[in-house]
Amino acid sequence: PETNGVVERWNRTLKEQAIYGRVFHNLAELRAAVAAFVERYNQCWRLEKLSYRTPLEARESASTPISMSMLRSRSLGGQAS
Repeated sequence: PETNGVVERWNRTLKEQAIYGRVFHNLAELRAAVAAFVERYNQCWRLEKLSYRTPLEARESASTPISMSMLRSRSLGGQAS
């Protein structure tokens, strides 16, 4: 249920920020508006769920290698070895 809620919220935000209240003359204009919003969202929007980081910052930090001491700490339930 939580995952579905996240997707539904994303769709609502996209519509409110990039689609509603605008007139598009063709599909290319709509696609350009959506692409611009997605870029702005990923690079500029700070989200509480991501500790007030942008989606781009969260992805970059998630791809940072984890040290062995961090792995040991996690496997011990956060306790130091």
